[in-house]
Amino acid sequence: MAGDFGLAGAALSFGLGKSSAKKARRAQEAALAEQRRIANEQYNKSSAELSPYKQSGLAGQNQLSYLLGLNVPKYKDASGAEIDPYSDVNEDMGQFGQLTKRFTLDDFQADPSYNFRKEEGERALNRASAARGRFASGSALRELNRYNSNLASQEYGNAYDRYNTDMSNLYNRLLGSASTGLETTGAQIDLNSNLSNVLSGNAIQGGNLNAAFANQMGALKQKALGDVGSSFSNAIKMLGFI
Repeated sequence: MAGDFGLAGAALSFGLGKSSAKKARRAQEAALAEQRRIANEQYNKSSAELSPYKQSGLAGQNQLSYLLGLNVPKYKDASGAEIDPYSDVNEDMGQFGQLTKRFTLDDFQADPSYNFRKEEGERALNRASAARGRFASGSALRELNRYNSNLASQEYGNAYDRYNTDMSNLYNRLLGSASTGLETTGAQIDLNSNLSNVLSGNAIQGGNLNAAFANQMGALKQKALGDVGSSFSNAIKMLGFI
């Protein structure tokens, strides 16, 4: 009878210990799962917020490379799709290599300021010649040629400066966009690293949890076997065999 009570007590103790250990394990596993959920949710949210800046920066970088005349090769994105970096460039900003193009006579003659002053000056000279009755005369034509020659000499340097200022402004604006994208990429890399650290730490904690549970089960089994052995020993003694 005493042996039966001993065996029952050992079984009950083992069952209660096992149940308690399982509950603790489930609670810890739930906590780890929640940690993963929160980490992934924050990662996805932050990545979505960074995405527009990354896309803007990439567009700026591609546009800048195009205008610098750089032969950037095609590449594959994360999904494996082939990407042509120049497929969406805005050609209204300039032709391939525009930012490395030297200032030429064609650029000077196309300068809006120079053309405006030239047209206004010619119009004024023609009106003055017509008022004096010398419109289209030899002297009027010579005066017009002299005016155009002097204007070209004066305006060439100004047109050159305006051209370089325009090119520099375009370069700096695109560089600003590309730099923003680069900074955003750095922030994305940090997000990736943080998520990796959280998930790897989570995996280690999960492994430690499993190991602790296994050790706890082993200890409970060992105790149960000891209790059973003691119960048999006590039962035999009570029967007077020892």
